[in-house]
Amino acid sequence: KGKKSDQAVIESSLMDEVLDCFLVNQNCSLLQQTLNKTSLLNERLSRYSSVGHSSYNYTTYLTYLASDFSRKKLEYDAKKCNSTFIVDGWTPWVRNGTCYGIAVNVTSAESPAFILKDYKSTTYSTWTESRWSPKFSVKLFLVASQSENIVIFVCGLLYFAVFSLFIVQCSRRSDKVFPNIQ
Repeated sequence: KGKKSDQAVIESSLMDEVLDCFLVNQNCSLLQQTLNKTSLLNERLSRYSSVGHSSYNYTTYLTYLASDFSRKKLEYDAKKCNSTFIVDGWTPWVRNGTCYGIAVNVTSAESPAFILKDYKSTTYSTWTESRWSPKFSVKLFLVASQSENIVIFVCGLLYFAVFSLFIVQCSRRSDKVFPNIQ
């Protein structure tokens, strides 16, 4: 007690709400609050990705949620808070008239063919499409505790030492085990 933990505390109810918003129904209170909207489409988010831009997609929602979760209040006036400069590693973001720093950055991946208006380009890509499987899965990777890592390491060393001795002994006595082989 009294010690600060380096590990983040994960609120299971918040994770449930995030997963519910993205996998079940986008019209949830978390996204409504984050996007300052009273209601959203009462359906699951589309997983279709294309060149066309939509105001309701995974990228937009994830950007707003990550910004909201990672924000840190900056001591700048909202008028001077500008998303074109970085302050102490934070990207400035104005939210409800307050200047925040966020740990989120979105970069456009637009093809040079669209910038050059060369839609028949054979040099640059002009079309892409991606469709995700309706069976969405999540892989979680848990990190073992420090004591568990030490136990695994020590067991590995013991395993290595025992079998190294076994191999050395077998090698020394190979002439007795295999007398006819030179």
